[in-house]
Amino acid sequence: MKKLITFDLDGTLAQTAGEIAAAANLTLREANLPEQPEAVIAKMIGHGASELLMQLLQQASPWLGRSGVADWHRHVWPLFQVNYRATCGTLATLYPGAADMLARLDAAGIRLALVSNKEERYTRTLLRALGLEGRFGIVIGGDSLPRKKPDALPIEYCLRQFDVAPHEAAHLGDSHTDVATARAAGVEAWAVPHGYNRGLDIADAKPDFLFASLADVAEHALTRDCQPLAA
Repeated sequence: MKKLITFDLDGTLAQTAGEIAAAANLTLREANLPEQPEAVIAKMIGHGASELLMQLLQQASPWLGRSGVADWHRHVWPLFQVNYRATCGTLATLYPGAADMLARLDAAGIRLALVSNKEERYTRTLLRALGLEGRFGIVIGGDSLPRKKPDALPIEYCLRQFDVAPHEAAHLGDSHTDVATARAAGVEAWAVPHGYNRGLDIADAKPDFLFASLADVAEHALTRDCQPLAA
């Protein structure tokens, strides 16, 4: 049994595209730029709110070029922060089985950590809204440490804090970024097929385990022996 499991948030434990799209489109309207479909915005989720806004501005105003978009970002970012503070946690819902899975793992003594690229203030707001505040021993947002996913640092930080070896841990996510992060940190890469992942098939990232549901994650974690990864 693993001693530590780290979790992505958006697209892994919770459906958040609706509230992110609401804040994003309000910001675009305020900037006199065309709104974008939720499905388009969902494909941009995974690298934090600031990077999502940068991608949105590139999508909505391709004629500006990278430097022009960067200038727009500096102007529009404060608007987006106001709008996302208002929507964060208001429309998000947990995926089926998420709360039960976390409760079962916690009851079994497995350490739980949250590793998101969403800025920490929004991450904590969302966890409170979802009833998950206090469920994780460590909560890391995209701005909590000097580097974020896919860098190994966030998971390595959790390993050090809990004094757990890489082969005793796993990371669960919904994206190629999550799989790459797990690989970089030397922990098992676990994945679920729901979520965002820029519209790509998560199976193509070749995680160590791909689960059909979060309930299956719990069953696997509670019944499988902990073995070192092959070199």
